[in-house]
Amino acid sequence: DHADLQAVVAARDPPLVTLLSARRSWRYDLSDVPGTSVWDRVERMADNGRPVLILEDAFPVSSSFGSCRVGVLEPLLAAQAGRLELLYATAAPTTRVWRVRAAAAPRAEGAP
Repeated sequence: DHADLQAVVAARDPPLVTLLSARRSWRYDLSDVPGTSVWDRVERMADNGRPVLILEDAFPVSSSFGSCRVGVLEPLLAAQAGRLELLYATAAPTTRVWRVRAAAAPRAEGAP
């Protein structure tokens, strides 16, 4: 409820996230464009000018949702840690909501 209503949420179960948050959501582990990575899709959403949130769920590793988090999402979060801001975390089992920070604008040639 504290996130921008225009935010789009990367999640493993988008219909549930949309129902509970009233925000548009998409499934981070399914590629709609062959050859793109999860982070490519996150950046494409951010490039559309909307705040992007990532829901790191707490499903057990033994579930398909949990194995997806470990195999897809956790490596992404580790690799992009500098671009993420933790907005919210629950007590154990820990679910986290991350906000993707805007990419730094490229500097003009010769600019300090």
